[in-house]
Amino acid sequence: MLNGFNFLICGSGPITNSHLKVLKHFDKVRLKKIFSKHTFKAKELALKFKLTLLENLNKENIDDCNICLITNSSESHFNLIKILSNQIKIFIVEKPMVEDSNQLRELSNLIKNKHLKIFEVSQFLFSNQIAKIMIKRKARILIKKKRVSIDFFNFKNIKTKDKSVVFRQFPHWYDVAKKIAGGYISLNKFETNIHDLNADYLKVYLSNSRVNVEIEINLNCEKNYSPIILADNKKIVLKQSIWNKFCNIIKLKNFNLTEIYLNDMYKNFLFKTKKNEYENNIDFEKYRVFGKIFHKLRTEI
Repeated sequence: MLNGFNFLICGSGPITNSHLKVLKHFDKVRLKKIFSKHTFKAKELALKFKLTLLENLNKENIDDCNICLITNSSESHFNLIKILSNQIKIFIVEKPMVEDSNQLRELSNLIKNKHLKIFEVSQFLFSNQIAKIMIKRKARILIKKKRVSIDFFNFKNIKTKDKSVVFRQFPHWYDVAKKIAGGYISLNKFETNIHDLNADYLKVYLSNSRVNVEIEINLNCEKNYSPIILADNKKIVLKQSIWNKFCNIIKLKNFNLTEIYLNDMYKNFLFKTKKNEYENNIDFEKYRVFGKIFHKLRTEI
């Protein structure tokens, strides 16, 4: 019987570094092994966080792990969970959790049959600013980032689904829209723009019986801007507060804003998991929305 949370990490991108930077500060968390097809980056992370670099995921290599963080390409998520689920029962998965609704249905069955706990990362839901938002009629979420052509390709120089605006940026803000709308939301319409064969602009209109929410993502900006939420015309800028900066200095953590959210996310998830209070949340409607938008993008590019 393994004690605490003994982590296997599958993935080596920039967000992996943020997760590990946060996790190393938690009691009962041990960062054990890392596996990635991007071996150069995996070696860097292994050295930085004192991880064992794995060449494969054979049973004997992961026997001392009981929780897995998956941050690699979404096209690999379901197969990784399926392979590892004979030994590991707790998974933390970067968005999107799977590729489409069909995989989500298979994953739902796997969760039931293998008694898994799977948490899809949604760090913005743990922002104190977002938690306090209450809207009566309408909200707009404005995301302005600088992205260039190479950002839409993976490390093998292949354009992949999970690098698209629909699966890279939109999933996080869909969850925020659902939270501030108070629950279920439906897709009304959406607009896109194609630039240099890449979809770099997406505007999505969502609503329920009470409120309307618009999400506007522009990846063709001159620089990265802080996310803005207009809640019934009240402007909320998501940025690091003076208090956050002060706490970082005192605690010697040097977290950026994403890492502050991840820290609060892990406090919540690990506590609930330890107390056996965490419940899986499989949102089929969300993946139907993703699929509908991505299908239109694919036919236009």
